[in-house]
Amino acid sequence: MRCYGIVPLPVSVVDNRAAAFEPVGGRAPLAHVVHTLSATGPVVVAAAGPLVEEVRACLAGNGLSAAELVVAGAAATRAECLAAALDDAPDQVLVHDIAHPLAPSGLAARVVAAVRGGADAVVPAVPVTDSVKVVDPNGTITGALDRERLRAVQYPRGYTTAVLRALLADHTAEDGDELAVALRTGVPVTFVEGDPDAFRVRLPHDGAFAAAVIAGRRVS
Repeated sequence: MRCYGIVPLPVSVVDNRAAAFEPVGGRAPLAHVVHTLSATGPVVVAAAGPLVEEVRACLAGNGLSAAELVVAGAAATRAECLAAALDDAPDQVLVHDIAHPLAPSGLAARVVAAVRGGADAVVPAVPVTDSVKVVDPNGTITGALDRERLRAVQYPRGYTTAVLRALLADHTAEDGDELAVALRTGVPVTFVEGDPDAFRVRLPHDGAFAAAVIAGRRVS
């Protein structure tokens, strides 16, 4: 069964183009995630209209012109970008996010294996290691959360195409993303082991740290 990757670039990226196009370790975040997904199959970038030319230039400049570009509309949201990319989708898809540009290809492979093994929705996650406290409205710490059952979720995420279509159809403005819809509507979500490098990168603030992680990979 074919499985292809989708990278949504909604209109909100227009206000922070660095998140998609500012080089991190010599390569734009968009190029990082497309390169990662290309190891598992074809890749589709679904972009809002104002980003299309920058996407084309980024893909061409990084030797990734084989990725398909879908124009999702001038003011497309994340959900609308994903929906546009599903028009000719196979039975299974991976959804990646430019905010997690250092997620390794091995992580994507674990997610793909879980979807092919029969899971409807798959999310990589790592244990929460920081101490997490509960704070009341007055700013007073009132307790601590048990970390044993807490996980930090990552990307890429895997879905059967039918399930992702249903999640997008049920998406509301209050839902952060398709995973939030799955949790709200009771769709079973399978977790696989995440990776320390698949952390969220906030550009330009985290650029130097992310570049150092990439440099460390090259040395090792």
